[in-house]
Amino acid sequence: MNHSVDQLQRILIPFLGGASTVVLLLLAMLVVGKGMAKLGSSRRARLEKQCQPLVDALLLPNPSIRTAEQLACYVPKHGEVVGQLLVAPDSRVAGPAIDRLRHTARAFGTIEEWIRTLSDRRWWRRADAARSLGQLKVASAVDLLVAALDDHDEEVRAAAVDALGNIGEPRTVPALVSRLPRQSRHQRVRIVEALRRLNQTLERRVAQSTAETALANSATTESPAEPKMRPWCSAMTEPMIWKHACRSASVPASSSPIKREN
Repeated sequence: MNHSVDQLQRILIPFLGGASTVVLLLLAMLVVGKGMAKLGSSRRARLEKQCQPLVDALLLPNPSIRTAEQLACYVPKHGEVVGQLLVAPDSRVAGPAIDRLRHTARAFGTIEEWIRTLSDRRWWRRADAARSLGQLKVASAVDLLVAALDDHDEEVRAAAVDALGNIGEPRTVPALVSRLPRQSRHQRVRIVEALRRLNQTLERRVAQSTAETALANSATTESPAEPKMRPWCSAMTEPMIWKHACRSASVPASSSPIKREN
């Protein structure tokens, strides 16, 4: 009996010692990992605090070149942080300010990095890149975003739909409409909302083109740019297309943004 107990002790003592060592190592790794994450978060907050005033300065009516030069100094090591700060003001700015942010992102190589990231193996990276391209209205990425409508991950497809709606390129209308039947209900609602935003963009473009032509030549009743726009406007304002889109997304057809005269 005593021999069995001694043998069991010889087995258990090394086992318990090794298990204790493994547990201590795991605890140490957790503590170190948490500390490094906190340090990284603190460092990122400092970088954002330093760069944010420079991004805000780009939104002013006449930003100085010096502002862009100072912001460019952060790009080589902290390009991701700068890129996220450039798209952050999207919801509260429009027009020339968006153009300046887009030109700045292109000059920094950030847009090219987002375009490359669209083929990243990690879905969340692809989705973030698609959203960023849409927020800054990067028209050159439209073809890649249309391809992303068929991504195997639904979150990426949703980001691509939102991006195309933000960019407002008329030629994307057929691609969006053709994908309605194959999508989930949530995705179909996103597509209908993107089509609604596209319609608003087209109306603004046609109205602006008509107004500019009227000022330039009061005798001309139709803008030279209108024939190019009109086929796409017809696609957007065609009642059957809108009815099909609303039916696929379970949205009342009465919600159509298209206003017709009686």
